[in-house]
Amino acid sequence: MVFFKEKINLTSNFQTNSIGADVNKYLNNKEKEFNNIKEGVKKRIIWFKEDNKKTPISIIYFMVFLQVQKKFVLFPI
Repeated sequence: MVFFKEKINLTSNFQTNSIGADVNKYLNNKEKEFNNIKEGVKKRIIWFKEDNKKTPISIIYFMVFLQVQKKFVLFPI
């Protein structure tokens, strides 16, 4: 949870229809635009039950450190 003292504009002009039906394919294509992404540090999606199936909510987690990302594992609750 993030709290801000000042009012911040959080609107985005990102067009969600530009992703298409396969989100993993979209991410892979976007990352091909860069040649300096280190091994093991690319974006990934951990799907709930079924790939590319939308759910009512999403949790976005930004992993910052390479060593931590390699050891990060989700455990079912």
